[in-house]
Amino acid sequence: MSRYRDRKIVANDMNEYKNLFEPRNLKLLKHHRQENELNLPDSFKDNIVIQQEIWGQDTKLHKLSYKYYRTTEYWWVIGLINNKPTDVEWQIGDIVSVPVGVNSIIEFIALNRLNGGA
Repeated sequence: MSRYRDRKIVANDMNEYKNLFEPRNLKLLKHHRQENELNLPDSFKDNIVIQQEIWGQDTKLHKLSYKYYRTTEYWWVIGLINNKPTDVEWQIGDIVSVPVGVNSIIEFIALNRLNGGA
């Protein structure tokens, strides 16, 4: 029995992976969604200062990361906070909660892992 049987399949059309699409004449790749190993308790999320954005036609998580943090590195934090870890899970008009800072989130995750959490 496959270890992926309980995972959703997602479509990935992110520009970073175009080098994988083009040789195969594909517009997107379908793959199994990664298990959400990172879970932030609601009590922690409730104390995070956020700004809101509206997901538009050209919106991407890495672009929001660059806009707010001046690096594309923290796109996954925005996805984590919103429980939508990939661009394909968003629809035009969705409200995106963008944490004002990422340090406390990264520290929480690091401490949680050190203490045997996810």
